Amino acid sequence: MITAQLTHHNRTYQVNLLQPHPLALPVNPIAPSLHAFHIPPPVASPFTSGSFVGAVAQGSSCNVNNIFFNPHGHCTHTECVAHISDRFYNVNDVVPHHLFAATLLTVTPELMDGNSIITTALLKPLMHLAPTPALLLRTPASALPIPKIFSGTNPTFLHHTAAALIRSLGYHHLMLDLPSVDQEHDGGLLLAHKAFWNYPQTYDTSRTITELIHLPAHLPDGLYACNLLMAPIINDATPSNPILYSLS
Repeated sequence: MITAQLTHHNRTYQVNLLQPHPLALPVNPIAPSLHAFHIPPPVASPFTSGSFVGAVAQGSSCNVNNIFFNPHGHCTHTECVAHISDRFYNVNDVVPHHLFAATLLTVTPELMDGNSIITTALLKPLMHLAPTPALLLRTPASALPIPKIFSGTNPTFLHHTAAALIRSLGYHHLMLDLPSVDQEHDGGLLLAHKAFWNYPQTYDTSRTITELIHLPAHLPDGLYACNLLMAPIINDATPSNPILYSLS
């Protein structure tokens, strides 16, 4: 067993690093696992230069693929306030590069005017907990079969007052199994994004949103250690691979 220690709210926990729970859905140009925002599927094609074609099947010595994808629609991804701001920030500069405590909460969205919404009422259990750096919200979307088709389905979203509550409680890294914290078609308002980052009042570079995670049903609600692994791409958002670890 390889273990680490994590201290939260004056209590120290053991973290078994040999039992990770990966939550990422990958970029998959062969058999796409996601479809969101009507973005065409990712594409992989051999790099070509002169007579060289990067495909062993076409006689080359090796495979050298170019891959075209969009992190917001093709995979689990993490974004910072630069996603909605007029200033650029690199999301990799915002994410903690170490283990941190995370709270997992399962919610059953409320139906309101034909929409499926995560409201402040569903977050009441958080009122009795010491906040962790990260909050993970699991909805029925985690149980959807792969490929998960979100385009044109008006998926569940986070009411902006709920996003503001999560911020006020002290959570800095919000993760959820939905394509966006906001409604699929909201006229560009992006109210939940703005509420969580308190934008445009502030350019909050201490918080991130991770979307399109997959939270298996066998993980109980509660406290975990989290490692938010990031692709080293300089952008407002980049593919990510959040991993949970059980505590003892």
